[in-house]
Amino acid sequence: MNRILLVLLLLSSISHAADQSLLLTDKSSQFISYWKSHVVTVAQDKRIRLAEKVYDRLLRGWDSSRLEPGLYVVDSESGPWAASLVDGNILLSLQALDTINSFGEQRAEHLLAFVLAHELAHQRADDLWQHRFFNLNQQSQDNRQADFQIDRSGLADMEQKEARADHDGLVLMSSVGFNPYQVVGKKDFFTEWVESIWMQPCNNQQDSLLFDACQQAKERALRTYSKLDLVASQSSLYDLGVQALVAANYSRARFYFTQYGRDFPNRAVMSALGISHLAEAIQLRKSLIKQGLIDSPDFFFPLILDATAGVEANIPDNPKRAAVNSYLQKQQVRINKLVEQAVAYFEKAIKLQPEYKTGYLALASAYLLTENQFMVRGVLQGRYQPRFGQDPASEMLLALTTAIEGGTEQAIELLRQLIAATAHDVSDSDMNKMHSDLQKYSMIYNLSALLKYSGREPESEQQWKLFAKAAQKKGNAHLFRLAVAQLQNSYGNTKTVLKQSPTVNGLRLGNKKTRDDSGHSINELWIEGEQFHVYNYVNGAQFITGANGKIISASQHSGPASIENLLQLGDDAGRPIKTLGLPDRRINLAAGEYLAYDQYGLALQIDEHEVKGWFLY
Repeated sequence: MNRILLVLLLLSSISHAADQSLLLTDKSSQFISYWKSHVVTVAQDKRIRLAEKVYDRLLRGWDSSRLEPGLYVVDSESGPWAASLVDGNILLSLQALDTINSFGEQRAEHLLAFVLAHELAHQRADDLWQHRFFNLNQQSQDNRQADFQIDRSGLADMEQKEARADHDGLVLMSSVGFNPYQVVGKKDFFTEWVESIWMQPCNNQQDSLLFDACQQAKERALRTYSKLDLVASQSSLYDLGVQALVAANYSRARFYFTQYGRDFPNRAVMSALGISHLAEAIQLRKSLIKQGLIDSPDFFFPLILDATAGVEANIPDNPKRAAVNSYLQKQQVRINKLVEQAVAYFEKAIKLQPEYKTGYLALASAYLLTENQFMVRGVLQGRYQPRFGQDPASEMLLALTTAIEGGTEQAIELLRQLIAATAHDVSDSDMNKMHSDLQKYSMIYNLSALLKYSGREPESEQQWKLFAKAAQKKGNAHLFRLAVAQLQNSYGNTKTVLKQSPTVNGLRLGNKKTRDDSGHSINELWIEGEQFHVYNYVNGAQFITGANGKIISASQHSGPASIENLLQLGDDAGRPIKTLGLPDRRINLAAGEYLAYDQYGLALQIDEHEVKGWFLY
């Protein structure tokens, strides 16, 4: 077999390989049953925990009606490799985890995300029918050259599929919050990977096969880097959309998400667009209730934790009922339009991933906002519960549906039963489970809203007191603070904790960004004909500058950074509540949860029960 083909195969899918003793001529090695005896579990080796964590996060972006592929880590003597099987499973060697970890903790999870996302891309593209495994260990050249024949057209097709998987893998990892810039650094990942496999530096030209492998790796790095510009641009647009959404600038968020979605219309962006419309509709409705223009319970939707109405109703100066009615009618038309658009995007997200539970709940919430009880029940009882079963989230929304149908007392009783059934979950172990906390808070909030609406305010207050005591007794500081804030009829921070406005590398939004030599890369970003620049620093900081050179985005994604030594990357998810107080908003997206502190212009990204990063707004 010619040398170029061998080198390509060595690099294929980062590396498709297996023990020489396990290379079979039949098809049995393409099924997980063949590999079962080599599989290592997390109970046997804690190194596997990182692979499972990264893989679970990547599956948030699995936009396919096909079943999600399984991941298996195997113990192999062949060195670092990853591979996809035709039966829909992905294999990763323990040595691959060691190799990736050798690149440093700051880079490891991002590189592992790329390796696994690459394999997921092959699965989604149905590239697997011709996959084989190739030995990558330090054996003789004869043993390295597996018995595999392929013509030139097949070689070109394989190169094309690998390039596409690299591209799609970068897109996938960026859409769930991993940093694609970590794949190609000062020394590209592909060259480092080859050197780790061969245990020799690429500048050793005595081994001609190694030299060819290194050249192929560098060529692949160049191809990937050219794609990285496009992918990085798109991921930057998505990041800008997230930042605008968290800052409650919904129209701007939709602009960025739309720009992103035109090239990569995945589930994450469809869901984000739906949330942007629904969030604005919720705020408008809250404002109308607050002004007394709508006679309806002030329900809380467990999608967005919102401190204030955000959008105030501008009641006409003319006090005549006709003018007020005209204004109210216009606002309701606006709300209905926003909900209609939210519904369309949530349906698209569900179509891309039918197992996307949050999509159905968001869809039902949108219909509930306009009191369309028939569609709420259709989504929950006709689609959600037959697929996922009954759970507190769907039962709570159904209880609120009962209320808008006129069964206020019945809804109150249903919520009491749900609260009682989940009361035992308020425990120390749940302290960092933000979704669980949000669900409990939602039930109490909506019970309180119904009690107030029916004129039973003392009972409403008593519910919050009982909830606060239960949370305090179990040590759940987050829920306790939420309950106390409701009892005090206030929300958010009442005192300044930070001594000054937060910065990233000493810079704030609006500052002029000058080029420097302090360890960063610069990439171009084009938005509707205007040139922007993305600065990525080795310490995990990132800036995006506008055409005028001023910073429009400042974020911290990794590194040893801290906020006045009060909060650091990697802190547990409960710490921000303890140090900065209650957030003004909390939004759930594919990349994690975001806590917004308007007082400081600071938003924190929470994922996997820890602080993953922050940005300024």
